[in-house]
Formats: sequence, C-alpha cells, structure tokens
Amino acid sequence: MVKAICVSVDYSDILEMTLPTHKFFCESTLVITAPGDTKTIEVAEANGAQVHVTDAFYRKGAKFNKWSALEEGLDLIGRSGWLLIIDADIAIPEHRHPFIPVPSYLYTPHRRIKHDISDGLPEQRKWAQYKRLKNNEDFRSYFQLFHGSDQVLGAPPWHSVEMKSADNDASFQARWSAKKIVRPSFEVLHLGPPFTNWCGRVSKYKDGTVDPKAKEREENRDVVLRAKKIEGPLSKFRKGKLK
Repeated sequence: MVKAICVSVDYSDILEMTLPTHKFFCESTLVITAPGDTKTIEVAEANGAQVHVTDAFYRKGAKFNKWSALEEGLDLIGRSGWLLIIDADIAIPEHRHPFIPVPSYLYTPHRRIKHDISDGLPEQRKWAQYKRLKNNEDFRSYFQLFHGSDQVLGAPPWHSVEMKSADNDASFQARWSAKKIVRPSFEVLHLGPPFTNWCGRVSKYKDGTVDPKAKEREENRDVVLRAKKIEGPLSKFRKGKLK
C-alpha cells in the first residue's frame, strides 16, 4: 500500500489531469492546499482524495513554503509504510515494468517534460516523444517513494520547514547514500515547464490565461535562482525550448 501526499495550490487545472493517474500506483492520496483554493478541493474530492487546508505556505512572510505544509500532511497520513511525495504536475503511467520497492531505498523515476498543457494529458504511448531531463538530475521531490521505517529519516520534521519558497529541499534526499538512491524502470510525465513555480503559479493555465500575480511571483523566483546560481542553465526549460 502506497500513501501519496501532494501539494496543490492554484494547480487545479493540472491536478484534474494528473490525480486520476494516482490510482495506477497509490492506495490513497492526501492533497494539501491553501485556504480559498476551492477548485483544488473540488478536484481532490471528485477523485476520492483526502484534503488538508493550511496557511503554512505563507507563515512568517514565506512566498510559498511547500515544506512546512508537506510536513503537516505527513503528520496527518502517518509516517509509516510506503510513502510517496509527488507534485501536482506529475502523471504516473498505467503501464510499466514490474516494480517491487525495497525498504531503505529512495526511488525517483526520470521525468519527461510536456511544456504545453493546453491539449491536456496525452496517451501514455505518446509520452516518449517529450524531452527527458538530463540523466544526472537529482532526486527532486516531484516523485519520491520511500518507506517510513527507514532509519535514515530520523525524527520529524524530515524537511527544512523554515524555507521561504518551494525550492528543492536537498537535505531530504541527502539522508540516503548514493547507493541507496534508485531510478525505477518507469518514467513519469511532468505537465508544464519545470523550475518555474517555486514562489507560486507563474506558468499559464490550461486555458492559456496567466494569474495577475504571476509577474511578482516570477521576480521572487528569480531571486531564488540567482542565489543558487542556476538561472542560466534552467531558463531554456522554462521557456519551452526543450520539448
């Protein structure tokens, strides 16, 4: 049994496409969202998912503290058994090679990127046409499968809850040694540009519109990128040059 936990704030249009694919892999899903995001709540409930609403995303002046909210969700679903942290923009394949996870390992599949979401989620047989990110991409939180009994996890919280954005919390995956981090044989599909919405939704909605706050969020995100000195290498992905 795999229990999934998924953060979705202002992502209902994408979640509506990806959440139904959870049934191919997960026994249950908890969707975490912010107060007022009624569309996400509707999508989650329509797909039989649990919902947790929290203001943790914006406490202490944070632009989008995904990790604090995620820790609340982990407390709710329980930190035992197989746990999957998955982003709202990740679709799970129905058909894949047999996969039997082993406790004490962290699993993250490669992802392919579909920048344009206007035409929805393609059939799985078409996923291979989209660009896969480089082989040495780290094991980011878009899909992290692990067992709650793993001793490397230690006492909660498991994530850096004081972060101000949804920037990757590398400290979590760093708990496992390189030999204990594995790519399963299947791939997932990422809907929309990666490395874009770290401080709130910037990318276009499925209908082609853009949130009025997108410019401000984009500026906040770029501050994070410059601080990490990765603005240049990632810009081509955000602009959709690699498909």
